Amino acid sequence: MILAFGFDLNGELAGAVGRDPTLTDRTLIWKTLLGMNINPILGTGYDSVWLGPRLQWIWQRLGVLNEAHNGYLEVYLNLGLVGLFLLGGLLVSTYRTICKSLTSSSSLASLNLAIWCVTLFYNMTEAAFKGHFMWVTFLLGTVAISRAPIVRGLPALGRSFEESASRLREGVVA
Repeated sequence: MILAFGFDLNGELAGAVGRDPTLTDRTLIWKTLLGMNINPILGTGYDSVWLGPRLQWIWQRLGVLNEAHNGYLEVYLNLGLVGLFLLGGLLVSTYRTICKSLTSSSSLASLNLAIWCVTLFYNMTEAAFKGHFMWVTFLLGTVAISRAPIVRGLPALGRSFEESASRLREGVVA
């Protein structure tokens, strides 16, 4: 996102792989929507960009349109920087949780990491953070991440398994 929006490389990246540099006019949509008069801290309110006078203003400039074609921009328009901060926190925390659960035999964590990556990049050209199938799949994946149970009193170095097991049965934790 830093390369795409900070250095305006959207068109160059798309053109380099033989695609439309405007991303089928998405860059025009994004510039127009960013030019709207909204509260940058709180946005316009949940899903209210696409209601009333704002919707008429958008339709006059861009034609019939009902999403920003960018999940991050959609969150910014609706919930402002607060919403982007919360979304970023969710993405970072789920990534950290997924990475902690990754092991060589953890296929669920690998699947969740793949879904996390797809969700992250899919939302650069589509608004999938609001009730979209991709968002629901992402949320289900984050809920389904299994964590290894915390077992206290595992065999310490120099102790046999039997000795540690008998200490656990007796309630001795060391």
